[in-house]
Amino acid sequence: MTAKGTKSVNFKPVGIFSWCQNRSQVVDYSITEAHKVFTMCGFRVFVPQNPDTGGDGDFIIQQGMKTGIVSCKSTTQFTRSKNPRPEINIRTNSKSKNNYGKVCTPEEYDLMIGIASNGTFCIWHKDNLKDVKSTVSFGTKGGLVGQLNDCHNLSTIYSKIMP
Repeated sequence: MTAKGTKSVNFKPVGIFSWCQNRSQVVDYSITEAHKVFTMCGFRVFVPQNPDTGGDGDFIIQQGMKTGIVSCKSTTQFTRSKNPRPEINIRTNSKSKNNYGKVCTPEEYDLMIGIASNGTFCIWHKDNLKDVKSTVSFGTKGGLVGQLNDCHNLSTIYSKIMP
């Protein structure tokens, strides 16, 4: 984590993010890929006109009468194990300028999706992350893992996303 009041200088994009020249491009690309995942699962995706209003969601998904708020996280971090898996840090301090705010765990979302630099994603229900205070690795805590470039197999994931 970056020291309070400073900006990180270790931006080194890799994998699917290797073309990105700044962090905002990583975020934009991750959210675009997340839109694609949910669209291929049969959802309609809606983006609020002003998504940066203090909530934890990045976009809304809808199918029929079912709706959900989705929070999207991107990562280049992997677990330190024999078979490393991507991991995301669910905490954020984006509600403050220059890292001077309270570090928060998101609460206002229904689903969280992580987009990893190796081209995988993982979707969690909020209930599965209620005890997580910092990082969670893909495939743990009930997370559903898939490949971004294999969207045709997402229909099997769909039935598990929304009951």
